[in-house]
Amino acid sequence: MPLLRPFSTDVPGGGSMAVKQVTRSNFNAALESLRACVEESDFVVVDLEMTDVTSAPWRDPFEFDRSDVRYLKLKDSAEKFAVVQFGVCPFRWDSSKGSFFAHPHNFYIFPRKELPLHGPPDDFLWQVTSIDFLTKYQFDFNACIYEVSCAVEQEGEALKGLSSEYLEGLANSFCNFEEPVDTPIA
Repeated sequence: MPLLRPFSTDVPGGGSMAVKQVTRSNFNAALESLRACVEESDFVVVDLEMTDVTSAPWRDPFEFDRSDVRYLKLKDSAEKFAVVQFGVCPFRWDSSKGSFFAHPHNFYIFPRKELPLHGPPDDFLWQVTSIDFLTKYQFDFNACIYEVSCAVEQEGEALKGLSSEYLEGLANSFCNFEEPVDTPIA
């Protein structure tokens, strides 16, 4: 059965669109390009590459976990592992060609402190299976560590400025939600 809406990374006029690797040196230009692509897109896909996703087998979320249990399992893993690449891909439908055009951008992210004045360094786990997976798909570890965009480096420091009470409030409101109740309309 043929695809009704095939995907394409072809550039109008021929050729192909390579994935834009966003680094320190091209961050500002790439961000402007991405903004333009997002504004013209029909939908946007986001993908994260992490140093792993589950801290232990019993931390895997299961289909029958309550929402609060699932949240705590995912929270534990999210706190232990780091995001090393953030992918954003706007898609635009071209009705004349009958396909989508993709404009993928990869942002390398590596946790580091700009100034060593604010406490101990950040620690995170990096599991061998994740290194193997990333290597298999030609992940550029040097670019990840040495070519991180300056704007992304400062994100961690900015997030630490958020009140821990605010973050706890968010977590509590997520975990302690009430089940919806059907209310008849009079």
